Amino acid sequence: MLLPIRLDTSIAPDGRVMNFGMAAMGQPSVEAPGLPQEPRIAPAIERKRRARAIHKGKRPYEMVWGPPVKYVEIPSGEAGTVETLKIMKDLVLGSWGHRNPEVAMLAQQIVSDLPSKDYKAEAQALFDFMREHVRYRLDPAGLEYVSTPWHTLLVSGNEDCDGHAVAIAALAMSLGHRAAFRTVKGDPNRPEQWSHVYGVIGITQNGQTEWLTADSTQKEAFLGWDPPEAKLFGMKTWVITPGLEEIEWDS
Repeated sequence: MLLPIRLDTSIAPDGRVMNFGMAAMGQPSVEAPGLPQEPRIAPAIERKRRARAIHKGKRPYEMVWGPPVKYVEIPSGEAGTVETLKIMKDLVLGSWGHRNPEVAMLAQQIVSDLPSKDYKAEAQALFDFMREHVRYRLDPAGLEYVSTPWHTLLVSGNEDCDGHAVAIAALAMSLGHRAAFRTVKGDPNRPEQWSHVYGVIGITQNGQTEWLTADSTQKEAFLGWDPPEAKLFGMKTWVITPGLEEIEWDS
């Protein structure tokens, strides 16, 4: 299988990575109640401003920001799932992920009005922000992509399930929290295949980590929610570390 990866011209990857066929279940998310006070950064407005400035005088539809697309081959099946999760992990940990200054500043502004050390409220605020400001969209026909956190949050504002997972993981890690991906087998017509992925935020207090699922693509989801089908067919949780640690987790 050939996978297109959009890479930055420097060392770290930036742009979009085709995933292994995970498609969000159900309907696209709808707008959820926003934060108590809107963050001072308005990503959608900033994206439009940048687009106007960059495209001024250019031909229509010319892609003038972001790196080119590169195609790579990964195996099918379970091995392809793991390989793609590693790519997603690299996007979170790379220079266009949680360490990116713009991503970090956005996360800080999202939680700026919350009480100090209310980490569960921080996780809730990040979840609400993703539902409000990052629109769910389908990938191009026959292809699937996942963007870097920077590209999703500050350029496109549109992603499918894997891009949502990468973006919310980067926001959480930029605030010092742990993060993970959860893959589920949630399609009744393909119960043996991984069909969906979403982010998980780990908040640590008194040496104990509480893992909160954060599927920002599902209209019925809330912080801590899993698709009912996932508990029938199977799910795995992958902690985002340099080695991508798989953990056992009963929920």
